[in-house]
Amino acid sequence: MKLRPLSHLKNIHLFIDFDGTIATPDSLYFLCQRFADRKWRQIEDKMEKGEIDEREGLQQEFDLLRITREEALRAIDNGVTLDPYFPDFVRWCQEQGLKITIVSGGFLSFIKRFLRKYGLDHLSIKANRVRVEEKKWSIFPSPGRKDCQKCNNCKTYDVEKAKARGEVIIYIGDGYTDRCPAAVADVVFAKDKLKEYCQKEKLPFYEFSNFGDIMNTLASLLPKGIKP
Repeated sequence: MKLRPLSHLKNIHLFIDFDGTIATPDSLYFLCQRFADRKWRQIEDKMEKGEIDEREGLQQEFDLLRITREEALRAIDNGVTLDPYFPDFVRWCQEQGLKITIVSGGFLSFIKRFLRKYGLDHLSIKANRVRVEEKKWSIFPSPGRKDCQKCNNCKTYDVEKAKARGEVIIYIGDGYTDRCPAAVADVVFAKDKLKEYCQKEKLPFYEFSNFGDIMNTLASLLPKGIKP
């Protein structure tokens, strides 16, 4: 992808996926792998093939989960880790005046709790809600308009709303629910399944392994003198 200088810092808005991008492994996959009937993989395959929508499939997967909220949180604490470069990346973006919004197909309360451990729960987060009664999980889509009804949280709507305000959109993600917003973003950073999708659809993108990679690339896109 050819570097395109980004000269108007005040108009740049980063939209960042959470699961598999900021934190690894994907916490939703992690819970299903650990605690759900193996049928969840069949549901996941159907979502990736477009046979069922994420909005329907995610609830079906979590219908197979048989653990309490507290058990899930303990498992995430022990099995999911933050990208070690992410705190410095956030600090650097704030120094440059770059806006950050986390957009996730995961659960708002879980994400805020996870980020609180690192002093990052002040970040703007758009995600779904979840209610766990004993061991029954009910997913509630993120409030707000949907461009379609395929996903619980319409990341694309938030991206397009920001574009309508004249903001330059940088999208960072790794998975299935990142495809639509990546297609309308100005600059894309992709890995894993999102990288494969961008290659297939011939969408320009920057590959990354961690937020250190992203910070270095962004520094080359921003005005001279901006250093990571």
